[in-house]
Amino acid sequence: MIRSLSLISMLALSGLVLMPQEAAAQTPSNKREIRKIIHPTKAETKEMIDSKFIGMPEREFSALMDPYGFEWTAETIHNSARVSPSFLNNKHKLSFNGLIASETLVNFKDGKVVNAQFMLYNKGDDGDLKGASKEGEFMSRVNAAKVNLDALCPDFKLAKEGKNLKKASGATGRSSYFWVKDEMLFRLDFVANRDRNGKFLSADYIRLNIAAGNDKMTILDLDKNDVQAVSQLDRIANVMHELDGTVWIEGVPMVDQGQKGYCACASVARILNFYGRETDMHEIAKIAKSSGEGGTDPELLAKSLKDIATKFRLSLEPKGKYPFASQREYTKFIRDLQKEFKKRGEELPYSIEKAKLAPMILDITSKNTGQRAIFDKAIIEAINKGRPMAWALQLGFFAEPDVPQADGGHMRLIIGYRLDEKKKLTHIIYSDSWGKGHEKKEKAADEAFAVTCALWDLRVN
Repeated sequence: MIRSLSLISMLALSGLVLMPQEAAAQTPSNKREIRKIIHPTKAETKEMIDSKFIGMPEREFSALMDPYGFEWTAETIHNSARVSPSFLNNKHKLSFNGLIASETLVNFKDGKVVNAQFMLYNKGDDGDLKGASKEGEFMSRVNAAKVNLDALCPDFKLAKEGKNLKKASGATGRSSYFWVKDEMLFRLDFVANRDRNGKFLSADYIRLNIAAGNDKMTILDLDKNDVQAVSQLDRIANVMHELDGTVWIEGVPMVDQGQKGYCACASVARILNFYGRETDMHEIAKIAKSSGEGGTDPELLAKSLKDIATKFRLSLEPKGKYPFASQREYTKFIRDLQKEFKKRGEELPYSIEKAKLAPMILDITSKNTGQRAIFDKAIIEAINKGRPMAWALQLGFFAEPDVPQADGGHMRLIIGYRLDEKKKLTHIIYSDSWGKGHEKKEKAADEAFAVTCALWDLRVN
């Protein structure tokens, strides 16, 4: 979810209140199907770790881990499997030596396990730890995980450095402890926000990452896999062309944001993962200053995307100007709406359902041929070169019965398009970050353009 504070202020200034299609649609999780897999209560991961699962073939891992309730995050591409107890009302959980994981993710590459992530705390699922009084609670969780890992790897001795703590590592300034056992690297990452004097402000996450490792590793080896660049030829090889004029990018990794308001963070993480950057939505949330409930502040989003692009060595280029992008553009949009109502001999009402404005919005935006040409061209050029686009939009004007968030600001990826026989863009192919069933969908290009807030092209430098 993209937080709609600035949009609300625009509405207040204009005097127009846009109502959602239905009141229930405002609950982000109201249409999320509760998973039917039976999870063992507080299942320990000892068997998983003892199996030395890193490098294990997909089929073997699936058979071994079936009792834990892992589900693929996408139907068509098995890049990750996930256990998220938040969808089961926290009745069943996965744990590491007694420490409950709010989310567990196992990632695959070329049909084999490459790493696993246990979120021992994250603000999106577990709530905020804010203020100096919460520092003790946060660090007690970190220290409990460290004690467990010391016990798990009693014979580990770090080569050369003599300590296993590395500070200010990665794009988010995370601190990391690490251990090695049975050719597995255990890395405990934790991130907190502090002021210039070192005073604790808030916590972001505590994450245990397990990957391949050996007893000759040093602290400098921690970050060596953070960037594994994907070449332009590799990206273009993923561009699929279908007989009906559809062109789309295959293989974009899925990141399931769950019930968190992390649509922007998850979408950006998916693009970065596709480009070979090792990151996740929790790291992106740290950079973007996102909250788990309210999402990402739209006024901070553009600046945050610039920061993210810089930290991950990417270029960022916004494409076009749209009605919900700024106060100036929105004011112009309201004037156009007032003109449409005046033509009908009516006044623009104070309160109106968004869905009832859909025909007018389509009519108004259809006249903006210059911006529409920029929109179409940007999508076609980016997709043809294998670059998914970050697409910010307003939900609620056009019915979308298959999404758990039915109203408000949102971000998704544009991963393709369809042309008619005259080479005119008729549909966009997009993907939401809600896991299985949301990998590849389509929308009429006219509707997509009408509700666009912003469109960004993230490129590899």
